[in-house]
Parts: sequence; C-alpha cells; structure tokens
Amino acid sequence: GTILKEELVDENNSAQAPTNPIREGYKFIGWSENFSNVSKNLIVIAQWQINQYTITFDTTGGSVIEPIVQNYETEIMLPEDPIKTGYTFLGWDKEIPETMPAADLTLTAKWQINQYKITLDIENYKEKRIIDVSV
Repeated sequence: GTILKEELVDENNSAQAPTNPIREGYKFIGWSENFSNVSKNLIVIAQWQINQYTITFDTTGGSVIEPIVQNYETEIMLPEDPIKTGYTFLGWDKEIPETMPAADLTLTAKWQINQYKITLDIENYKEKRIIDVSV
C-alpha cells in the first residue's frame, strides 16, 4: 500500500525501477508489470513470497522435540514438554511466540534436578544374628 515512486515516461520509453523494496517476513520476487516500452498508464505492484522460519528445541539431554518450520506470522502450536529422567522441566529459556517470527529461533530447556528424601528408621530395625551350631 506504500507508493515507492511515480514517474512520467514518454511513449515507448522505459521507466526506471526503484530500489527493491523490503518487507519483514517476505522475499521480494519482482514487479507485477513490465515497465519497459510503456504505452499506457501503469500501476506496478511489488510481488512477494512469504518466508519460512524454524524454531529449534535444544532439550539438553531430554526427549527430542522436532523443529517447527512454518511461514512467517502463522500460529504456532505448542509442543509437548520434553522429558528427562531424574529432572523436572521448568520451561524454555525464551518464551515461545504465538506466531512465527521473522527469524529462526533456538529455545533451550531449563531443568531442575529431582531431589528425594530418604529417612532411616532405627526404631524398627531388628538385628539379625548368625548362630553357629556344631554337632
């Protein structure tokens, strides 16, 4: 929707192309019209291809989570939490965005080692004795 340039061109002459435009999350792939040998009024529109980006999950030894590869600004479905024996998953080092950002992203799992309480009860311990009986 932004006008980059307007130019008056004599019949059968060519217009000068502006610098290729930049749009976050998209690749510029050309113009909608050829503007050489102009013989009528033209509105030339930039043509775009949406980019795909990747979110990679580094579980630091936990279960594997496949990368998410999606188009820019599409909704992201949250993966299941990873599992790591002896640890509790605390989350990711960065927040997972709701939609795909315009850059690749790596998230690293945060873990807390599980701790267990061991109680030794002396009161209920019965001593065993070995008795040697000889005949």
